[in-house]
This record gives sequence, structure tokens and C-alpha cells, in this order.
Amino acid sequence: MSTSLAAQLQRLAVPATSALYDSRKKPSILFDAQAAAGKDREVIYDIGISGLQELVQLNPAFLQFEDTLFGKTSIDLQRSVENKELNRKLDASIRKFFFHLSPYFMLQPAHKCLEWLIRRYSIHEFNRADFVNLILPYHETLIFVRCVQVLHIAGKNDPFAWLHGVKKSGAPLAKKSIVNHAAGSLGFLRSYGEFLEQAVAELDNRANVLQAMIAFYCTTTIGVLDGADQVGENLVVAIIKTLVKGLSSKALDFTAASYMIVGHLVSKATLAKKTLEKILQRLAVQMHPSLTGNAVMLMVLILQTQQEQIGELSDAVIATIMSAKWLPQALGRVKQEGVSVVTLLRAVLGKCLSKICRQDEDLELCKRFCEGLLLEITLTEDEARVVIQSVLDSYFHKGTTAGETFPSSTF
Repeated sequence: MSTSLAAQLQRLAVPATSALYDSRKKPSILFDAQAAAGKDREVIYDIGISGLQELVQLNPAFLQFEDTLFGKTSIDLQRSVENKELNRKLDASIRKFFFHLSPYFMLQPAHKCLEWLIRRYSIHEFNRADFVNLILPYHETLIFVRCVQVLHIAGKNDPFAWLHGVKKSGAPLAKKSIVNHAAGSLGFLRSYGEFLEQAVAELDNRANVLQAMIAFYCTTTIGVLDGADQVGENLVVAIIKTLVKGLSSKALDFTAASYMIVGHLVSKATLAKKTLEKILQRLAVQMHPSLTGNAVMLMVLILQTQQEQIGELSDAVIATIMSAKWLPQALGRVKQEGVSVVTLLRAVLGKCLSKICRQDEDLELCKRFCEGLLLEITLTEDEARVVIQSVLDSYFHKGTTAGETFPSSTF
């Protein structure tokens, strides 16, 4: 009985002890915990406002947060007693602010703003996932360490327990540690990919300023792929949605990063035909002139490494490829640079010629596209033999896959 009473008294004592602790120390990235406790909300608010004003000078988009996250009325807000709907709106607003803040994270004004968000909105407790996603691209810096040290990490079963070493040692986080964590917890790649997608969508035409975030996702994902003995379905599922988004993104860096990751992916894993066709279509409709050569080389790599999975190109894929007016010239340039494009040329011509033989409704488009390809690309004797065989095969077999009758010695 006395033991039970002692346990009850101990539980009752915890809130009081915590309150006493909180009154003596406050989480802060600008001051030590005791110095921060000596500064009231008004002081921290003024610091946050000055940071916001400096950011507005750099980017007027930050004005949208002046009356919300940094509004005067927010000084007395207590998240722990607010209803779910208000907290949900706060979460959305804070995440949106993080998207805009990411390119400026290393600047002092950003730290001032975060100081206010930590004090007033307890982002280190209520918004840990988004806060960690914001700071991870800067994992080699001391300000990253300061941010990790204010995080509330409950114990070894906490989702962020993998950052406990940083919190304790005060040393920056090695890239290898991040890659190892991502490899062991595929939800991390999925979550960060979604965060990146939303950031790119939010910044829209200005999304290229997210270089740090994009580079972090790219290098981490490639690190996981390269380190895997075998790339399983779960890893593919964790990253494919973000990659498909990136392939057709208006943000050049996001698209380029997606190309790099897909290149590593198709070299390590066997993908489903539907997934491969979706990737090929996204490559064909890419919107960055500076990446046309990269798109062609990735198409070639896909057809080289995934030929058995793809088989004959579908009507939908060839229609998308034929609509890419830039493709013949880009193929010609890549060929001149010494890249073998025979695999791609064979697949495209074989499908086009079979459609011509069947007198399909897009007959004239197929003819023009084939003519354009052959005018732009200078072929060697062996490559010309492949093309001629494609023509003959399509003529005699009336729409069967051209590649089915090619002798292996031709290649």
C-alpha cells in the first residue's frame, strides 16, 4: 500500500518539477537556456519581428506571415490549450513558412524568426518532423546542432532518437549517418520527398532557390541506392512518386536531380513496365532545353537496362515521344558526342514502322518523325544495318515487334 502511495505521489510530483524546470530554462537557438529564460515573450517577439522584417527585404513573400505567425495577438497564444482546428491551421502555416525559409536558413534573420517560433509555437515539440526536414540540408553546420539540441526527444523509441547523438555531443551530423538512417527507415525518404514536393509547389516559379533541399534529397537517395545490395520494392515505392513529380517539374534543379536518381535506380533495380512507361513519357515532355541531352541519355539507359521489362513501346508512349519535337535534334547531338543511341532508335523506329505498315491513323506523323530522326542522326554501317533490318522486319511482319527478328550478333 505504501509503495502504491509513493508511486502516486511521484506521478503527482512530475508536473510540478517540470514547471519549475521550464521556469528556469527556456529552449533557444540564440541564447543558452538560462539566459533565454530571463527574456520574456515581448523581447523574443521583438527579436522575431526584426528577423522577419529583414527577410521581407530579401523576399517580399515573407509579408504573408506578418499578421499570422508574427501577429501581435500571437504573443498570448498557448498551443497546448487551443483546439485541434486552430493547431491544424498553425501547423500548415508553419510548414509553409519553413518552405520559404529554407533558402535563407543560414542567415541570422532566419534564426531570429525561429527563436520566436520556438518560444511561442513550440515548434520543437509540435512540429518536430517539419522542423527536422527544414534543418537537415544543413546538417554539417553548427546552427543545425543548435536546432537539434532544442528538440524534445523522449527516448530510444522516439522517431527522432537517431539524432540523440547530435543533441548530446554537439557535433554536426555526418552524411553517412543520414544515409544509414534513410536505408533503415524508408518512411524517412517518403516523408522528405513529400516535404520537397510541397515546397516546390508552394514556391512555384521560384522553386529553384530550394537548391539545398533538392541536393539533400538527391544525394541521400542516391546514397541509399548505391549502398543497397539489392533494391527492393519498398524502396522503389518510397521514392517513385517524388521522382515522377520531379521529372516534369518546372524547377530545373528538381528535374535534374530526378534524372540522376532515376539513372541510379534503373541501373540497380528492375521496374514494372507501367512505371517505366510513365518515366519515358515524363522524359519526352520535359520542359527544360538545357536538359534535352540528359533526357535522351536517360531514355537510352532505361531501354538498355530495362529492355525485357519494356518490350515493345506502347501506343501511348510512342505518341508522346513523337510529339517531342526536340527529340530528333537532341538524339543527333548525343550521338555526335559518342553516345550509342541504337537501343532507343531501334525501339522507336520499330514501333513507328509497325504503325506505318498497319496504316494507323497517325501514319503521316509516324512518317515525318522517322524522317526527322534519320535526317538528324549519322549512322555507322552497323547502325544503318540495324535500321534497315527494322524497316524490312516491319514490312514483312506487318506490325509485329521489330526487335523480335534481330539476330543478337547485330548488336
